[in-house]
Amino acid sequence: MDTGKDPEDQPSEPKKPEQMSDLEKKIKRAKSVDLRVTKTEESIKKLDEAIKIAEAISKSGTDQQKHEQENILDSLIAKMDSSETNIKDLSTLKKSENLTEGIYDVLISTRHFERPYENSMSNEAVNKKAKLIVDKDGNRKLRFSVKGIEYGGDYGHLTKLWFYDTLKDTVGPSLSDPSLGKMNDAKIVDTHDDSDLQGLPRNFIRTIEIGINSFKEDPKRYVRVKVDAMDGLNGLDPYNNDSMDSTQPAVLCIDYRYIKKDNTNNPNLEDTDKDIDKDKDKDKDKDIDKDKDKDDLKLKKANKDLLQYNVDLANHMISEGMISDDSKSYVNSALKNAKEVLKNNNASIDDYKTANLLLKFALLNAKKGGVKSGEGDKKDTEKAKSESKEIITEKDLKDGNVYAIPVRMDKTYDKAQSMGNSAINKIAYVKEKDGKFEYYLTFSGIELYGKKGHLYGLSIYDNGVNSSLVEAIVDKEITEADLNGDLRKFPRRYKFARNKTKENEIFVKVSVDAMDSIASKGESDYSKLVKGAGSQNARLVFDWSNAKKIDKISDLTNDEPEASNKALKDLQVATGMKLQPKLAKNTSAQQIL
Repeated sequence: MDTGKDPEDQPSEPKKPEQMSDLEKKIKRAKSVDLRVTKTEESIKKLDEAIKIAEAISKSGTDQQKHEQENILDSLIAKMDSSETNIKDLSTLKKSENLTEGIYDVLISTRHFERPYENSMSNEAVNKKAKLIVDKDGNRKLRFSVKGIEYGGDYGHLTKLWFYDTLKDTVGPSLSDPSLGKMNDAKIVDTHDDSDLQGLPRNFIRTIEIGINSFKEDPKRYVRVKVDAMDGLNGLDPYNNDSMDSTQPAVLCIDYRYIKKDNTNNPNLEDTDKDIDKDKDKDKDKDIDKDKDKDDLKLKKANKDLLQYNVDLANHMISEGMISDDSKSYVNSALKNAKEVLKNNNASIDDYKTANLLLKFALLNAKKGGVKSGEGDKKDTEKAKSESKEIITEKDLKDGNVYAIPVRMDKTYDKAQSMGNSAINKIAYVKEKDGKFEYYLTFSGIELYGKKGHLYGLSIYDNGVNSSLVEAIVDKEITEADLNGDLRKFPRRYKFARNKTKENEIFVKVSVDAMDSIASKGESDYSKLVKGAGSQNARLVFDWSNAKKIDKISDLTNDEPEASNKALKDLQVATGMKLQPKLAKNTSAQQIL
C-alpha cells in the first residue's frame, strides 16, 4: 500500500536475532570460566587452542570440518567437567596474601575429602563464581551460591553447611579430629522456594557465606555439607533431623589465578541461572523446529529398542518364576501385545509408548499379585533362606569352614554408618579353605520417596584406601525398578576373595546409581551415566565374635534384609503410595517410556 512516503522513510521490520550454530554454542560453552577452576595449565591451554581452531572453522570451514570440531570440543569439555584434568596436588594451588580492603570476584570448586584429586559430589551444587569480601583489618569472608542437584529426574538440595576455623595442610583421618578446630555454621544470606523430594514447595538455601578466620592466604577450606537426598537415602527425615551420619566432608578450593577486584564493591552474586535457563529454552525450541523429523526417527527407534528390552525382561522374569500365578495372565496379555507391535513395521511412536506402558505396569505390579495378607513376610523369609542355600553347598562344608557373620557398612574413618549400610544385608557368608577367605555380601535397593537407588558397583581395597583396588564379582542379579521406574537388572549379591585371616574390617569403594546421577549432572539415562562418578569409600565391619559356624545346610541363618527406610515404608502404608513408572516431562531422553 502507498503511504505517500519514500521507501527510506518506511519503518523497517525489526531484525531477527541470528541463531547460533551448533559449533558456536560449543565455543561459547568452552569459553566458560567455570570449566577452568582448579584445572591444570596444560588442559586449559589445550582447550584454548581448540577454541581458536573452532572459531576459524566456524567462519569458513566445511560442514564436515565443523562437525568434527564440535566433537573435539565436546570431548574436551567433558574432560574439563571431570576429575581427569584436575590439579592433583592441592598444596600447589596459588595462595593469596596481603589483599587490600574490598570485594573480589573469585572462582571456587569442591574436592572429595578422602580423594582430594577428585571432584566432590557437592561440586555440582556449588556455583563456581563467588565473592571474596575483605575488611579493613584483613579479615575475609567467602560468599557463594548453591543450586539443586539432579538425580534420576528429581532434585536434591543442600540443607546445611559448616566450615572449620583451622586448616590442616594435609587431609586428616577424620573431620571429627579436634585439631581441625571448631565447626561453625555457615551464614545463610539468601533463600528461595523450590520443590522438595516429595514435590512439595519448601524454602532452601540459595546464597551462603563462610568465614576465613585462619590460614587466610591458603586456598583450601574444609567444610561439611548436609543434603536432603543423602539423608533420605540413609533412612532419615530429610527435613527434620539432627543426625550427622549422612553429612559429607569436602575441601572447598579458591582458584586465586582468576581473582579480580570488583570496582563496584558489590557483594551480591550475579543471578545468571534464570538467563541461562531462558537461553536453553530458546535454543531447544529452535532445535526442535529444525530437527523434528530427525528427532522423531531417533525417538521411534529408541522406544522400539526399549520395548524389546522390556519384552526380554518379561520373558526372563517368567522363566525365573518371578511372576505370581494369578498375575501371569495379564503379563502374558501385555507381552503378546508388545510382540505384535514389534512385528508391525508401520507401528508409530505412540504404539511403542503404549505397549511399553502396558508391559511395565504389568511387570511392576505382577510380583504383588496373588499375595494374601500376612504372606509377604513369609515369602521374603523363604527367599532369604533359599538365597543362603545358593551360596553354601555340602562340599563347602566338607572341604573347609563356613561362617555366617554379622556385617555392617560404616564410613571410612568415622564410626557413623555409611549410606550403603541401609542396602546391605546384615549377615555375610564367608568360606574358609586353605588359608583363603571368600566373602558373600547381599544387597537390596535403597528407597527414597517412591524411587529406588541401587548399589551397583563394589570394589575392594587390598590394604587401606590408598592401596590397590579389585572389583568384586557379581554373583547374582535381581530385576527391579531403576531411578526412572524402568525395570533393570542390578547386582543382588557380590563375592570377593581375601588371603587374610578373619579381618575385622575391610575398606571398599561403592557406587550407587542415585549418587552417580547427582555427580553426572543429573543424568538419568543409564547408558550415559558415569558409573563411579559419585563413588564413596566405606568400611565393611565384621563381627567375628558373633560369627556362627555352619556345620550343616539346615543351620543356615535367615539373612532377611533390614528395612532400608522404615520411615518411608510407614509413609507409604499410611498414604497408599506405590512405585509407579514416571511419565515424561519434556521431549528428551525421558520421552522414552
